[in-house]
Amino acid sequence: MSDEELLIGVDGGASEVRAHEVVRVPRRSAGEGPTLGLGASSASTLYDKARGFRPLPMASQLLASERGKIDPKGLEGAQGRLWLEAGARTIQAVAAQAGRTRLRVGVCMPGLKTRDGRGIAAIRNGPRIPDYLDRLQALLASAGLSLARPIGRLSSDGEACARGEDANTQGSLRGVPCAYYVGGGTGIAEALKVEGRIVGLDLLRGFLRKAWQMESGPGRNLEDVLSPRGMNTAYAQASRRKLPLSADDFPERRAAKGDEHAAGILKHAAEALGELVVDRMQALRRGFQDAGAVGGKGSVVRIPANTFLARVVVGQRLGTILADPELESCFRGPAEEALARRISATGDGALRKHYLEGASLRAGLLVPSLLRAAPAVGAAAIELLEAGDAAGSLEETTHAPF
Repeated sequence: MSDEELLIGVDGGASEVRAHEVVRVPRRSAGEGPTLGLGASSASTLYDKARGFRPLPMASQLLASERGKIDPKGLEGAQGRLWLEAGARTIQAVAAQAGRTRLRVGVCMPGLKTRDGRGIAAIRNGPRIPDYLDRLQALLASAGLSLARPIGRLSSDGEACARGEDANTQGSLRGVPCAYYVGGGTGIAEALKVEGRIVGLDLLRGFLRKAWQMESGPGRNLEDVLSPRGMNTAYAQASRRKLPLSADDFPERRAAKGDEHAAGILKHAAEALGELVVDRMQALRRGFQDAGAVGGKGSVVRIPANTFLARVVVGQRLGTILADPELESCFRGPAEEALARRISATGDGALRKHYLEGASLRAGLLVPSLLRAAPAVGAAAIELLEAGDAAGSLEETTHAPF
């Protein structure tokens, strides 16, 4: 085993955890941003399930978080242990492949984080784990692995996706000054890039509602409609199939084969994508400034009024659906039409001028990303930022101050 430090990015989803070796790539010019790429080692682990576990209602989770009384017990505690053990095993597998025992690790997870940023305080599709990083580090140590420094914080999946898209040579945010990232898998991950800087939605409370907080019909929210997991659920109900669906029964696969139920679900999701993106466009038009209570470290989070997007990047499984030419008629086409129609319906001349060409969406605005490892790359980038030793000018993309 080598004592040379190994950088690992961990993408902790709600159904599995993935980890990748991340390497620093030399910049080609002094003006180019920092570059991170993927190494040869990677691993993934599906979470085992504590039979009978169901997440607490979000209202109860949020109330407990506000009161500082997060105490997972019973099945929730058992599910949390399974998530942690899966994360530790996955990191161990990457370290073993690379032949290293000394690590630098960055981790992103869904859900609202604890005040210290080291745990999960509330989450729709999993267990709360308020001491996630402390317990993960203990598991790694017991496996004979050492950390060059303690993991700085748990990053949000949206922020990590955006940073990965910004730092990787193939990333769709690289070189774009202002953009919106929306990724879909189990849930919806979002982030903004404004004036060249990445900001996660956790820093914009009171300015933007998250997709799961936005209603989309009776008893459903935008995350339920737009996320591939939500599409799977809708298709299972419509076709009387049992969950979890096999990959062959994913609605995008079935829609490509002419299944009308599946095509209808994708068109409904496309409409939801248009609704979500236009909500963000209108918010950026208004602008935002926070005096520092959310940004932390005395920072001021500021988005100038009349900010316009150069690009909307759609990633993860949702990006794969958008990129599939066989789904043009039931997803990409309807999404572009919904966006154009909703922009026109705002009655805002500036939005129409910037985002439309006639009655159609401006070419190149809606961009699919196939960089599935973006969250892991971004989590590694955030770990470097937290340590203040990022290669080159990585600090130029830190989230605050704006």
